[in-house]
Parts: sequence; C-alpha cells; structure tokens
Amino acid sequence: MVAEKRCGDSPDAYFSFYSVEQLAEFADCTVLVGRIQEDSIQQLEDFAALRNVTRIEGFLNVFRSPGFLTLHGLENLEVVQGDVFIHLNPNLMSIAALGKLRTVTGNLIIAGNDRLPQAEVEAVAAPITVGGTKTLMQASAP
Repeated sequence: MVAEKRCGDSPDAYFSFYSVEQLAEFADCTVLVGRIQEDSIQQLEDFAALRNVTRIEGFLNVFRSPGFLTLHGLENLEVVQGDVFIHLNPNLMSIAALGKLRTVTGNLIIAGNDRLPQAEVEAVAAPITVGGTKTLMQASAP
C-alpha cells in the first residue's frame, strides 16, 4: 500500500493538466486537494500518471476535452469530496476507470459524451453514493 501523499493547497484552488509531463509531477500523490479542471484539453488521452490517487478534495471536471478517450489512471479513485462533472467530451469512449469510485459528496453529472455507452455509465454510477444530484445522459439533444 502506498503511504498517503497530499498534493495541492486548497479545495478551492484550481489546477489543470495540459500535458503528460504535468501529470507526471503528481504521479506519487494519493490525495489531490483542489479543483481539477480539464477544459478543452487536446493533448491528453487519459490520466495514466494519477494511478495512485484514491481521493480528490475539491472537484473533478472533464469538459469539452476531445483528447480524452478514457479516464484510465483513475482506477484507484474511491472518494471525491465535491462534484464530478464529465461532460461534452466528444471522443470519450469509457469511464470504466471509475469502477472503485463509491462516494461523491456533491453532484455527479456524466452527460453529453456521445461515444460513451449509456449502459456503461449507468453500471459505473450505480454503486456511487451521491450527496447531490446524479445526472447520467449521453445522447446529444436533437
């Protein structure tokens, strides 16, 4: 088991990863403290370097990021103390990496990811206890 290593200063501080090199700086972190905002990211296909992260204290927002194909790297994530938003990612094909996620204290919104199978979203989200709203819609509006 990896000893806890906290990375980040405040649940209210924003940070984004734009490259594999930036992700690699957090490779030994088990807790990310802050608001992870991945907006319009094209250079990353996944979160592979974050494989040790078990908890996020803040939120996770993956939004309009065509580079993301999967959420690989988040396989050990169990708790998000805040919101999880995964929305409008046109090439995202799998969220299976969230299979250990069991608690989201805020809202869980997985919506508008056109290549993401609705059945997978529902299966992954089913065991997650959510403190706020759970929204799971993949089909684009006509």
